[in-house]
Amino acid sequence: MRRLRAAVIVFFVLGAAGVEAQTPEQVERLATLGRVWGFLKYYHPGVAGGTIHWDSVLVDAVPKVKAARTSAELSATLQSLLTAAGPVQPCRDSSVANPETEGRCRTVFPDSVRINLDLRWLTDSRTLDADIRRQLAHVRDGRHRGSGRYVSFRLTAVFDADTAFSSPEYPAEGQRLLALFRFWNAARYYFPYMYVNGGDWNAVLPEFIPRLIAAKDAAEYHLTILELTTRLRDTHVGAGSAQIARTLGNRVPVFETRSLDGSVVVWRFTAAAPADGGGLRVGDVITHLDGEAVAQRRRDLAKYVAAGNPAALERKLVEMIMRGRADSTTYTVERDGKSLTLRVAMTPVPTSPVTRPTYAVTELAKVLPNSTLGYINMGDLNPGQVDSAYAIVKNTTGLVMDVRNYPRGTMYQFAALFNPDSRPFAKFTGVDSTYPGQVVWLQPVNAGFMSGTAQPYRGRIAILVDERTQSHAEFSVMALRTAPENKVIGSQTAGADGNITRFSLPGRITTLFTGLGVYYPDGRETQRVGIVPDIAIRPTLKGFRAGRDEVLERAIEYLNSGR
Repeated sequence: MRRLRAAVIVFFVLGAAGVEAQTPEQVERLATLGRVWGFLKYYHPGVAGGTIHWDSVLVDAVPKVKAARTSAELSATLQSLLTAAGPVQPCRDSSVANPETEGRCRTVFPDSVRINLDLRWLTDSRTLDADIRRQLAHVRDGRHRGSGRYVSFRLTAVFDADTAFSSPEYPAEGQRLLALFRFWNAARYYFPYMYVNGGDWNAVLPEFIPRLIAAKDAAEYHLTILELTTRLRDTHVGAGSAQIARTLGNRVPVFETRSLDGSVVVWRFTAAAPADGGGLRVGDVITHLDGEAVAQRRRDLAKYVAAGNPAALERKLVEMIMRGRADSTTYTVERDGKSLTLRVAMTPVPTSPVTRPTYAVTELAKVLPNSTLGYINMGDLNPGQVDSAYAIVKNTTGLVMDVRNYPRGTMYQFAALFNPDSRPFAKFTGVDSTYPGQVVWLQPVNAGFMSGTAQPYRGRIAILVDERTQSHAEFSVMALRTAPENKVIGSQTAGADGNITRFSLPGRITTLFTGLGVYYPDGRETQRVGIVPDIAIRPTLKGFRAGRDEVLERAIEYLNSGR
């Protein structure tokens, strides 16, 4: 990590000397180019048809816009994009009085589906002259509808064919700006939560244009793209590449860590750990890695972590802090008031999906000792094991459903066992394939009673959550909450619910963001908010070192007392 900081310092020294600084006017003109190019990419029927290599059009336009010294020269380049895209037939929308009149197609949509749409820049006279504004409005009204060359649609937008300029790892300047404009526009039009991302998405372009122009090598370029993705403030967001792995570390510890009371703590060992844990113990507080303070790593790496709320940020940041590039790492830990230094082997990050093991049902479902309360670990239970697990706990007076993990698609089965009726628990917004940037509301989703279900569970249900409860796990909690008598107990979840959208950027970078909006039936949001516990409690370092699960203890208290 010291080498990473040194590289950044060298970048600023050499970058300033080797790259001509962009004036604010040049940056704004390039930002205008990026907005117009992306708008035409998704709105223009000619571009969507796939006969034009639209990425090359952008790359060719970059030096012209950089060289522009007047608004007229900028307009000439923008006009060349419109000319390359080709003519657009006038809109013939039957919903208007005179469908033959060009530019009068104004389909009216409910505010609820326009919430994510922002095309105000189309009327900005500071950067667009009157003729360009008129032509862009004509494209908007005669827009392409449905799948096209650069995007198709399932539940989310799909960008499988948008892969031009995948190599080299360090692309030329125009291709580096293409990466920015590709990501910015894909998110602008197909990230359903743009309206709650908590920042000014328009400000992202002028911030990153000069930085990507100045990026002096592959490492600087890839890290800048990684930082760019965090501006969506979406816990699902990430950027991955071989270069990022080499720079930030492609090896991980043989143990898992958690943040407790602000400290990074050894939580549990993985299967790759030596029998003695390399001398480390569960409960050790890690203060330094290879002589560098954890606090310093936090400051260096926080800007590369995308998260929708503080709980998710802390979880993901701790994971990044622990990555390394060497075969082993020297850890300085605090244990029993003493400082110890131990060198422990690291293990490579898996290069392919890890097969999740199957455990015996009796390891995942049980009656808690000295009680009449049941417990089920949803993270490791397979759908085929649900009936057997329920048989173990169905006669208990209260039940703990532990979702401090990532379940395996069992939520509907459990909800059917808990509910006497089928009840709505969520509704979605999908991207609108007919109007980029707009969303469409889908029908609510129900969970609960199904024909043939046995007598539903009658006891209280405690649902355990924390920052590890993300996406499908959060969706599972929403379904379980339909049980007649339940409480969610724990701490703020990751706030990233909904299917993901993946796409590629120049330099062999893969990125993703949430592509499907998830809401409660009454319209309350889950994005960034997460699942709000009914009873808030977090584990403490003192409790963990004493071998206690304080969240589980609080759940037991609720199941026994109703409070």
